[in-house]
Amino acid sequence: MEDIVKSSQKKARWGEKDILSLSFAGLALCFTILTTGSFLSARSCSRLAQRATSATLVQQLDGTAFIANPKPANYRDPKVVRNFVGQWVAHTFSLSGKLEISPNKKITDRGIIIEGKRIPTTVISGSYAWAANKRKEFIEAYMAEGLVPETYFSDNNSTTQEVEIDSLGQAQLIEEEKQIFTVNVIVTITKHLNGQPTGEVKFYRRKIIVDSIPIPLKKPEADDSIYKHLSYQWRKDGLQIQEIDPLSFNE
Repeated sequence: MEDIVKSSQKKARWGEKDILSLSFAGLALCFTILTTGSFLSARSCSRLAQRATSATLVQQLDGTAFIANPKPANYRDPKVVRNFVGQWVAHTFSLSGKLEISPNKKITDRGIIIEGKRIPTTVISGSYAWAANKRKEFIEAYMAEGLVPETYFSDNNSTTQEVEIDSLGQAQLIEEEKQIFTVNVIVTITKHLNGQPTGEVKFYRRKIIVDSIPIPLKKPEADDSIYKHLSYQWRKDGLQIQEIDPLSFNE
């Protein structure tokens, strides 16, 4: 009986040693795995850094890494492009007959005469969203489409025009290197007389192509011409209308 007890104790002692040995072996294996993982992660980071020295290397909490490429100087946020187009459409196609010269003061829009034609002031100012060599072309196309009511400059500007933007599409990047976008717009233009709709309605469906341009380095001085201020106002986001194409009903 005593021999059996001693034999059992001996086996138990060997069992404890075996468990301890296995524990150390497990810890060693875990350490090896962690060391290998750290080595591979460091090697991966090194390769990523060598591949793009100008990029920012970002390592996440799980040990993986990725390259955060810097934005090019001419990068434009699609949301800013879309907002630019929406503001331009609302400004250029709305004809209220009044011009706001200060927060609490408005004057009658007498227009600006170009080559014998009187052009609404908002159309002229909207043309500054274009390149200088395309402004005249845009104004001529605007007037040719009959978008200005014939009686706009008569009867103390009682004829006005309101704009409803029915659809303002997302800005779609079509040339990544040059940062050129397209924005599809569908607009309803309603003619009013003495504040009441006349029933005359026009529709404007266009694909507006927007190009990125250098952002102005400084604001114009207070005593600079109104045209410099207009140019800055449209160019301050580094955007410019390049072209306007008809929008098909499939787009």
